[in-house]
Amino acid sequence: MNAVEFTDLIADFGDLCLEVNESLVQHQLYATMQSIEQLKIKLVTGISDEKQVAMPFTKSILQKPSNTFNPVGGAVDFVPRKWKMRAWAVDLQFKLREFNETFLMHYKSASRDIRESMDLAEYMLRMLVMQLKEDLEVAIWQGEHNAAAAAANVAEPLEVVDGFLKLIADAITAGDIAAPVVTGAITNVNAVTAFEDMYLALGNKNKARLSYTYASYENVIKFISNYIALNGANNSIIAYVFEKWLKNQSNASATAVRGFEMQSGDFLPMIPLPISGGSNMIVPVWGMGNSNRLIIESRHNGGVMQVGMGSEKDLLNLNSDIDIPNRAFNVIMDGSIATQIACFDINGETYLTANDTP
Repeated sequence: MNAVEFTDLIADFGDLCLEVNESLVQHQLYATMQSIEQLKIKLVTGISDEKQVAMPFTKSILQKPSNTFNPVGGAVDFVPRKWKMRAWAVDLQFKLREFNETFLMHYKSASRDIRESMDLAEYMLRMLVMQLKEDLEVAIWQGEHNAAAAAANVAEPLEVVDGFLKLIADAITAGDIAAPVVTGAITNVNAVTAFEDMYLALGNKNKARLSYTYASYENVIKFISNYIALNGANNSIIAYVFEKWLKNQSNASATAVRGFEMQSGDFLPMIPLPISGGSNMIVPVWGMGNSNRLIIESRHNGGVMQVGMGSEKDLLNLNSDIDIPNRAFNVIMDGSIATQIACFDINGETYLTANDTP
């Protein structure tokens, strides 16, 4: 099946589009995905299939002196976890003759040789690679693994792997998150209180450490709206948000995070929660969609939310060939991915919790 759908183009322009118009294939290169590193989620590589891991933690060891050797028992303990990698694949086919017969553009050679149509196919492939990153971000947040066989010629990013929202829901059901923070639905009226209650639910030690509250764009916007309603637009937090956003707009082509800036000018910046004194940052997550869930994570020891991949090179592992008999350009990508939460509470100290409303 052709990876490129020409139906709408032909309906509007006929069988031949003679207009040289770059906007027909224009895309937002920098407005696709907040990468794993940008979201500050720990990336674990080198996992081939199923892997058992144990997260060590320490308990108190200080004691009163004794006349005899009196070793403390259980000073080190472990949280057992199991990684289960899920395979993903990309299969694409570009029918190069259709490029010649459907429209002419300055990205395409005037030659009828299908091998000289590669420029346009490669350009569209770059667009699709960015789409892959979007799909993976949606999968690691909203996905629910479906073990059934893949449907024919259909993309199913939400069925590849169990995402963090699924792991959180399962943890609440299992009692691993014994007391989710009661917020109800986040609104323009209660958002500030909801985010503050999330921070207050952390253990006392972790309140003093760096922590992130992950939230959908919609809920972060509600927080900003509620904060303006309570404190007016002329305050330091709102000034911070607009300063960072405007700076991101002027640096929309940045390729790395600097400070709290995001890669794309379209992204909201992370926002410091005022009552935390700056130790808690609100992280807008595009991949969470319209979820009402708030997730707060202590960043002690690098954080407990983790994404596993077979290799950091998975996203670069692109294989392609020209299928001359079928006059096509085929693309194949394969990789694996998993999500895991290393722990929720350790020794009575909350490291990760969530609110009660998905």
